[in-house]
Amino acid sequence: MERFVNLIVFLVLISFNPPCLVGGELCHKVDIWQKQLDDMPGIKLAAKRLKKEKKDWSNEKLDKVVAEYKKWLMLKKAFPDAPFPMLSDTVDAVWHAHILYTREYHRECHQFFGEYLHHSPYGRLEDNLQKLGWERGVVDFDLFKAYYQKLFNHKLLPPWNDAEALVNKFWSKF
Repeated sequence: MERFVNLIVFLVLISFNPPCLVGGELCHKVDIWQKQLDDMPGIKLAAKRLKKEKKDWSNEKLDKVVAEYKKWLMLKKAFPDAPFPMLSDTVDAVWHAHILYTREYHRECHQFFGEYLHHSPYGRLEDNLQKLGWERGVVDFDLFKAYYQKLFNHKLLPPWNDAEALVNKFWSKF
């Protein structure tokens, strides 16, 4: 029920606002955040590493997945209290590669968020969802999609395809 109420409240709230929420103020911040993320050496190093490791990923796929990782970071910054754990194994690969450059990752987290962004140690994504579902009460892919679409003014892109299937599988157990 709480999941449904949160979604309804959010949809009513955003229906009165132009794209990018709150009169475009957040949209302007997204442009600034995008520039900050584009300039982060740790993310560039992560992309370079993945280019070598993910032989089955085309350059186009790598660029899209890295871009979606940056969008996820922006969602975390824009809505710090929203239940947006990492829901995609594909996008999570970029986060893992970024964390490996510990000095850069630590510095960039503090520059961007003002604090360190911890990675969940729970293992497989399905196990992670179950852990988060019990601990935080809500793991809602529809809510994630709604925030994403409103903040970036377009639907989710293919790197998130694995997320919807995993979240739906998780909720089908209840």
